[in-house]
Amino acid sequence: MDWSHGAHSVTQTRDSVSYRYTEVRHPVTKRGNCPACGKRRTRSTTLANTVNPLNKNPETGLPRTESEVAAVLAAKAEAWTPDFTCRDCMS
Repeated sequence: MDWSHGAHSVTQTRDSVSYRYTEVRHPVTKRGNCPACGKRRTRSTTLANTVNPLNKNPETGLPRTESEVAAVLAAKAEAWTPDFTCRDCMS
């Protein structure tokens, strides 16, 4: 297996080889109302994944490209449903 797919740096020592893979990040911010008090709330997260030889497309069996990884993260971001409950309303 070629471990260099997606690697942006390769460090080789006498005994080992280390690969650093390209990370793809997708920040997500969603707004909604607290179900208890109705106040407007914002929730944010960052989804991330790497382009590496083990991150494969299930349809083709080939490693995903950077754009394919970004598309998967965008789909996960769209499906993400945060909890808009206030801290004050939780107790």
